[in-house]
Amino acid sequence: MIFYVVTEPESVYRAKDGWTRVKFMLEKQARDHCLVLHYAEITRELVAELKPWAICHSGGGTPHDSYDVITRPAYRWLTRQCPVPQIGFCGGHQIIARHFGG
Repeated sequence: MIFYVVTEPESVYRAKDGWTRVKFMLEKQARDHCLVLHYAEITRELVAELKPWAICHSGGGTPHDSYDVITRPAYRWLTRQCPVPQIGFCGGHQIIARHFGG
């Protein structure tokens, strides 16, 4: 299973459906299931229970400094300490870089 973590604020996450297209594309390429999650839904327990083999962090149009993804302890753990291979697209990459001091 792959996790696709949406890094947009929850209001944007709920208002858009483009995540479905990304989910289907990832499933087709990986030949495995993809679970779309908002960053606020991520917990260590969820990662341990579902055991994703890859985590993708979305991009987005909202400046990442304008919401709390940077300061959430569970998301910081995910980007810095979680042993699962990860990739960030656009803004998702910037958020990962911020967690490493960039």
